[in-house]
This record gives sequence, structure tokens and C-alpha cells, in this order.
Amino acid sequence: MTRTVVLGRASEKQREIYDTVLRAQKAALDVIRAGMTGSEVDRAARRIIEEAGYGQCFGHGLGHSVGLFIHEEPRLSPADDTVLEAGMSETVEPGIYLPGFGGVRIEDLVIVTEDGCRNLTRSPKELIETVIECQWIKTLTFSLFVRMMVAGRVRTGTTKVHLGGTNYHVFIG
Repeated sequence: MTRTVVLGRASEKQREIYDTVLRAQKAALDVIRAGMTGSEVDRAARRIIEEAGYGQCFGHGLGHSVGLFIHEEPRLSPADDTVLEAGMSETVEPGIYLPGFGGVRIEDLVIVTEDGCRNLTRSPKELIETVIECQWIKTLTFSLFVRMMVAGRVRTGTTKVHLGGTNYHVFIG
């Protein structure tokens, strides 16, 4: 499960990208069902991102199966024509990543059913904006960001933080 966090107030561009990714995920969740192929589900989300002008910024497949290993087949990707079956677990995780700006990903884990899917993720999907008023918290947050950047864990102006079983994509705004 992945959510996106903005430290500070989201800019118009951050909101636009977030809303595009959310619409793409909803489109995929609306179509996924037994009998579809992974490429068909991927196409539903990818179309939304392409129509918004960010097609080149979605460089991975929409999702993958989860089982004994975190990344398993079948995949929700343009290259996977495996027919989905009821009971399969799949991640649905569209994203947009802009070099030098940041990235957004919204990820849920679903179980494929005959007539749709059952979403196992219960976390809200609203964009999380964290306004930090206290200077020592700002300093601590910036310090953590710099340490992660030096350790090579920050790419393109955003970072991924894993807390309590949840991945967060964090914009520094």
C-alpha cells in the first residue's frame, strides 16, 4: 500500500498529478475482473495518464500479483496477456514521476473476483498535506530528508518513506 504525502501545501502541479494518478487508479479498479488480461487492466489506467500528457512519466506496469513473494506473476502491464482469475491478488499502483520534480504513486492490494475486485486496502486516498509549524520539526524533517538524500534514497526531488507497513511518497514543498 502506498500513499503520497506533501510536506507543506501542495502546489497546483502536485495536485494535478495526484488527481491524475487517482483517476487512473479508479479507472483500473472499475474494470479489473476475472477474464480480463493484465494488459487490458493496465491500459485502463495508462490511458488516463497519457491523456493528461504524462504517458512518458509512467515507466512501470500498473501492478503485479502478490503471493509467497512480493512481486509475482501475473503482472498488470502492457506486456502481460495472462487472463486474470478469481482469487488472484494484484496490486494496482499507477504512478507519475517527473525528473527534478517528484513523483506520485497510489497503491492498493485487491483480490480479483468474477464481477470486479475486493479492495483489501482501507487507507483513505486523499492527498496528505502536512503543514509543519514548529521550527524544530521542520529542521528534523529536513535533516531526515538530507540524510536519506546522502544515502542515495532520494530520487528526483521526492523520497519514499516506509512507516508502519505503509509506503509514503513524500514531496518536499
